[in-house]
Amino acid sequence: MKHKDIEHEVQNLWEKFFSDAMCEPKNIREYASFMTEIERKAEFTAKEHLQPWLTIFETSIQWLSHISVVLDQCIHAGTDRNDLRSVWALVGASCAHAVAVRRLVLSGLDTPARAVLRCLDEHLMACLVMLDDSAVAQMFHASQDPKESRAFWHRYLQTKELRKRLSSIERKMDLSEEISVVMRAWRDEEIQMYSQAIHPSFLSAALAVKTPVAGDPEKYAIAILGQASAASERTLNFACKTIWYFSRVADFLLLNDLEKLTALFKIEMNELHQTIIVGRNVIHELNRRYWDYKIHPF
Repeated sequence: MKHKDIEHEVQNLWEKFFSDAMCEPKNIREYASFMTEIERKAEFTAKEHLQPWLTIFETSIQWLSHISVVLDQCIHAGTDRNDLRSVWALVGASCAHAVAVRRLVLSGLDTPARAVLRCLDEHLMACLVMLDDSAVAQMFHASQDPKESRAFWHRYLQTKELRKRLSSIERKMDLSEEISVVMRAWRDEEIQMYSQAIHPSFLSAALAVKTPVAGDPEKYAIAILGQASAASERTLNFACKTIWYFSRVADFLLLNDLEKLTALFKIEMNELHQTIIVGRNVIHELNRRYWDYKIHPF
């Protein structure tokens, strides 16, 4: 069916039921165009007032997509390693979730963006667990029906277990306990906040309805169809930092042959592989420079 066909059918139904109710037809013909215009304005405002984090996030997605392409090449090369297939699926899904967060922020839908960001972070951290423990990655690949997937998640990826496994990985990296504790406390606080966007709460629902305006955070505006939000600064900030964290730890697990760990694949002297190395350094330097940068005084 073509767009014009269903559009005409919808218009006829509006007119019919208005007529049945003995009311004059309202101006409903251009509502899709109305929503598109709101989205366009939200994107313009977001790009103007959510820097540098929006551009850093886009750079982070670029790096993540290159990792996904390399893993896809490994899969298409005919590997029979199911642990690699697990990592391939999680990195690719993470990239798709990151793109969704970007599009929702640009559309002025910050609360939905936070819900997807929670999924993005969980996929990235699950991927680190798979990289660290090939046996767990094998079981993840084998858990393909809903019941098995739920059981696997509760055993290996629920919050307490995930925290324990990430701490173990950091010890293998020789990250100091002090830094690890501070990082864990910061992550726990952020994750708790983004989890509120998944489960109904009055505050998250209210902020989805009216949000502080990007560029003018003292002003609140209706956001049910989209409104570039000053709150998206924190959304983008954490999106950048969770990919940064993944890039530092995944680099250690993906690319290094050490006594404790074997690299998932060998870096070669080609443009794609070198872009992974360079991109990791770029997003590290960007996050280091702007770690404490505040766009809005929240």
